[in-house]
Amino acid sequence: MSSIKGLSLNSEDPILTNHTYNMNIKIDPKSGLLQGDQQATFYNFYSVALKSIGFTLDFNLSRVKGYSMSVEIVSDDLDEEFEWEHPDINGALDKSLLLVRLKKEIYPGEKVRLKLKFHGNLRPVPSGDYLKLTDSYFGFPGSPSYYPRFLNLRNGKWQMGSYRDYVSASYRVVFIIPKEQILASSGVVLKEEIAGNSERMVFLKAENVRGFGLAMSPNFRIYEDRFQDIVIRSYYFPGQEDRAKKLADYAKDILSFYVSDVGFYPWKNLAILPGSHTSTGGYAASNIIFIHMPEPHENFLRWITAHEIAHQYWGVYVGDPNDYPKWLSLGLTQWLDERYEKSTNPQLHRKPYQYYLTGLAIGVDTTIMQSCEKLDKDHFDWNNIIAHSKAYTVIEMLENLIRKEIFEKVVRQILMDHGGKIVYESEFKTSCEQISGQELNWFFSQWLHTNMKLDYRIMDVVETQVSGKHHIKVRVKSFGDARMPIPVKVIFQDNQEETKIVEKNLDESELNFMGSSPMKEVMLDPYDLLPLTSKIKEIEPRRLGYVLFNSGKYKEAAEKLKESLRQSPGDAIAYFFLGLCLYDIGEYDESLGAFREVIRLMGSNNTDPWNAWSHIWIGHIFDVKGRREEAIEEYEEAIATSNTITMQFSQYGINSDAVTWAKQRTKNPFVRTKSEEL
Repeated sequence: MSSIKGLSLNSEDPILTNHTYNMNIKIDPKSGLLQGDQQATFYNFYSVALKSIGFTLDFNLSRVKGYSMSVEIVSDDLDEEFEWEHPDINGALDKSLLLVRLKKEIYPGEKVRLKLKFHGNLRPVPSGDYLKLTDSYFGFPGSPSYYPRFLNLRNGKWQMGSYRDYVSASYRVVFIIPKEQILASSGVVLKEEIAGNSERMVFLKAENVRGFGLAMSPNFRIYEDRFQDIVIRSYYFPGQEDRAKKLADYAKDILSFYVSDVGFYPWKNLAILPGSHTSTGGYAASNIIFIHMPEPHENFLRWITAHEIAHQYWGVYVGDPNDYPKWLSLGLTQWLDERYEKSTNPQLHRKPYQYYLTGLAIGVDTTIMQSCEKLDKDHFDWNNIIAHSKAYTVIEMLENLIRKEIFEKVVRQILMDHGGKIVYESEFKTSCEQISGQELNWFFSQWLHTNMKLDYRIMDVVETQVSGKHHIKVRVKSFGDARMPIPVKVIFQDNQEETKIVEKNLDESELNFMGSSPMKEVMLDPYDLLPLTSKIKEIEPRRLGYVLFNSGKYKEAAEKLKESLRQSPGDAIAYFFLGLCLYDIGEYDESLGAFREVIRLMGSNNTDPWNAWSHIWIGHIFDVKGRREEAIEEYEEAIATSNTITMQFSQYGINSDAVTWAKQRTKNPFVRTKSEEL
C-alpha cells in the first residue's frame, strides 16, 4: 500500500488560530454548579465587517436536558459593559444563543476581546458514570459546550440552528475542581496547585483545537505512555488496568502508522477514556477518544481506537459544516483507519455501502446534502445510513474514480490548506478537479445532492468460438438513474482475466472479450466497490431489522428480526429488540415471549443489562394490561440483578439504570404515553 508522505508538520509550525479563549472555570460535580469567567478574543477572518458577535450557550438548548447557563456580564478590557441579547427565533427568545453588540464595527482581519462572566447548572451524574463535558466538534445537541463559545458565520449570518459548527481556537484554561477529582481534558497540563483544603487548580493549554473537552471522576486511574513527543494518557477504573494498557499500546502503534503515512500528528497529547457499558464503538472530541466497553469481535478495540484517532485529523484538525451530515470528515476518517487496518491485514475488504443500501431498501431519502434538522424529523438512522455508510461509499468511489495516488495528493492538499479550518464541498471538489484534471461536477451533484440509485445489470452473455479463440459478448444495461463507470471482468477457464469498463454516459453497452479457453465467470463490479442495488438482497435480515426499528417501522422490523432468529435462535439481543417492536405494535403476549426468551438465554448473567431490562419491559406490559401485582414482581426481579448500567430508550423517554427505573416503577406504574398509543 502506498503512503501519502510528503506532508511534514509539527505543532511548533505556525498555524493560523482563529480565536482564543482564556478561561477560569470552577466545577463541582456533586453540587452540579459551574462558574466561569473568560477573556475571548474574536478574530474576524470573514470577508464582511461585523456589528455583533454570536455565541452559543448550548446548556440552554431545548434538547439538552438537565443543564442550564446564564451570562452575567459581557465587558471589554476597561470593564465597560456591552449590550447583549438572546435573539428572537420563530417568535420566542432562544436562550441558547447570545448576540453581543459591538461598540464599533470590526473589519476583516481585525480582532476584539470580550470578557464574559457566566454560571451554569449540571445535571446529576448517573449511577456508575462520570462527568463528561465533551465540547464535541460534531456540534450535536447531546454534547454541549460548557462555556460561551463563538458561533460560526455562514453566508453573512450566524449559525443558529440546533446543529452548530465551530472554527478552531487556542485555549488557556484553569479548572478549579474538588481535590479528589482526577481530570482528563483536551489540553496539556502545565501545572497544578492546591487551592484551600478541598480544591485544586489545574492549568492547561491547547492550540488550534475545535473544542476543549473534559471528563472527571474521583475513581480514575491513569496509565501513561508516549509515542515520540506525544503523551498518551489512558484513564481507567480499578480493575481495568489491562484494558487501559492495551488501548495505550494500540494508540502508540496507530500513531506510529499515521505519522508515517500522513506525515504528522497535530498535537502533543491524547487522552483515552472508558465509554459506555452498553453501546458498541466510541466517539471523539478534541484530543480525547472514548472507547465503549463491549467488544463484539476480535481486534475490535484496535480498529475503533484507530477510527477515533483518525477523527483527530478529520473532524478536529480539518472540520466540515454541521448543517448537513458530516460526510467528508466521517468518510475520510474511515478511509484513513482502513489504511491502518490494511497495514496489519492486507486482505481486508470492507463493504462500506451496506448500511446505505439498507436505507434504499426501506425507502428513505439518502441525499447527503439535506439538513440534520430535517433528517431528525424523518425518524430514521441517518447517522449510519448517510453520515457513515453513504459518505464512506462516496469517498471510496471517488478514490477509485480519480486513482489512489491522485486521491492521496488531494488528502495531503486538504490537510495543508485547511488545518484548523472548515472545508466546504466546493473547496474539496476544486482540489479533486485541479489535482486529477477531471471534471467532477456530475459526481458530486449525483452522490451528494440527489437520492439517485445505481442499478446496472448483465442482460445476456454470448460465447462463440472462432479460429480457436473464445469470443464473449456481454450486454450491460442501466435501470437506475445514477451513472458511474462500471467495470466488467471475464475470467476464462485457464484463469486468464480481462476487465473492460461500461462508460458512465451509456444506458446500454456491449463489451467484447476474447480468450484462449472457454469462459468461466463474468463479474459486474469485480472489486465490489459500487453500491449496486442488486446487492440489497445480500443484506442480512438482522441488520435490516435494526435499521427498520431505528426508523420507527416496528412491524417490518419484527418480521426481519424473526427471520434473523430463525437463522440464529441464540441471539438474545435480537430477541430483546423483537420484544420492543412487538410492544410498539401492541402484540403484548408475543412481546412477553420475546423478553422471556432473552432472560432464558442470558441465564443468571446479571452483569448484562439486557437481562434486567427484559424483566422491566415485562413489567411495563403487565402494567399496560392492568396486571399490577405481576408487574411489581418483574420490577423486583430487575432490582435483584443490582445492575446499574445506564440504558437509553429515547423513544420511550427512558434514560436510567435498571435498578433506579425499576424502583420508581414499584411506586408508580408504567403508563403507555399518548405518543406511543396505537
